[in-house]
Amino acid sequence: MEKLEEIKDFLSREIMIAMYMTPDELDQDTLFSSYGLESVTLTKIVVNINKRFLINLSVQDILPYQSVNKAANFIHSILEGKIS
Repeated sequence: MEKLEEIKDFLSREIMIAMYMTPDELDQDTLFSSYGLESVTLTKIVVNINKRFLINLSVQDILPYQSVNKAANFIHSILEGKIS
């Protein structure tokens, strides 16, 4: 079972890589759109999320959770079986 902090770290790394950011530029509560994250890039991140955590999310699943913290909590809930 993945720990919430591990999920947050993974998402943070994915966003930093995709957006060419440094750790000090990323705030886990800032909206993805504030970083200029658009649908094509988000799609690539979701593919990596699915591979890493062996789940089957779509971009539409992630859209309501527009920050690292919110998305990580959502993914963590799925992995714990709280959301199907």
